[in-house]
Amino acid sequence: MRRSKSRIWHVAPVSVNYQWWEKLCRSTFRVKMCSAILNMKAKPNMDKKLILSLVGISLLACNFLFPQTPASTPEPIPAPPTESELQPGDAQEGIPTGFTIVRLHPGDGELPALLAQEAQKAIALGQMPVVEFDATWCGPCQAIDEGIKSKNELMLNAYSGTYIIKLNVDEWGWTDTGVQDFRFDGIPVYF
Repeated sequence: MRRSKSRIWHVAPVSVNYQWWEKLCRSTFRVKMCSAILNMKAKPNMDKKLILSLVGISLLACNFLFPQTPASTPEPIPAPPTESELQPGDAQEGIPTGFTIVRLHPGDGELPALLAQEAQKAIALGQMPVVEFDATWCGPCQAIDEGIKSKNELMLNAYSGTYIIKLNVDEWGWTDTGVQDFRFDGIPVYF
């Protein structure tokens, strides 16, 4: 390629076809426009933003043009039979079908001993023992109790397979030695 004799030509990008730009810039009515284009200095931040946006758009385009399909479609897991579908002789061993709720009071005995007894009962029933601290004045606690009493399906499914041991914090006191073994700041809380 031959070298250009133009003064403004030295600021042009390398990738530009030199002869084409020189011919374009020689006409008198385009000189101002070409000199403005050739004298523009690219802003580094602008170039980075432009490149990043073009790369992002191209990646999105590739994602939409060539979507990845899974090798195999997963088969749905059959739902466990409901209590109405089970016959009395069909009790499934090890799979809890319901839940149990008990409330302990301070007059029943020492809390650690009571919790140990209730945990043994839960294990015998094949249910997971869970301690719930609540109160009669607690709005969320009342909503949970109401959902269970009204046989709300969401609540029944959430409690399925559990043995709930309820403790009223007003009865047991926030500072009781047994209650202090559990660290919590609000109710309802489950352990």
